[in-house]
Amino acid sequence: MLKSVTVRLRPSAPFQLLNKVTLIRVGGVMLDFMDNNKYLMLIARILLGLVFIYFIVAPNPSHTIATAATKGIPAFLVWGFFAVKLVGGTAIIIGFQTRIASLALIFLVCCTVIIFHLPNGPATFYVMFFKELCMIGGLLILAVVGPGELSVDGCKKIPKVA
Repeated sequence: MLKSVTVRLRPSAPFQLLNKVTLIRVGGVMLDFMDNNKYLMLIARILLGLVFIYFIVAPNPSHTIATAATKGIPAFLVWGFFAVKLVGGTAIIIGFQTRIASLALIFLVCCTVIIFHLPNGPATFYVMFFKELCMIGGLLILAVVGPGELSVDGCKKIPKVA
């Protein structure tokens, strides 16, 4: 059973509002989401980036190109989208230029929604449409908050000890 507890921390300067940290007890272990934020961001980046890389490797590219051809999209443009997915997904996973990669993938996903997944047919169109919207939401969050500490960009911010 999940139980939520709110803990108040000392403010760093006088007259500031108290910060809140939510602790959740799971199986007798207390998870402090302020301390585990870097690990959760890493897991989230891996899961989000794998979606883009998987859908290049797993399906048959010739099927994707043929489907795009029925919509009037040339094959070289589809290969360009594959390259953006591969580079963007990898950049998100390792945390390199994550905000730029997120914005590029948002553009790609918006194009995909407009061309292929507008909900105007069977139920699968609705499922794919909302899946794409969820990916846009995850990418927007990543573009706003950044990659987190456990990333290439996060390592640049850590001061080196002499």
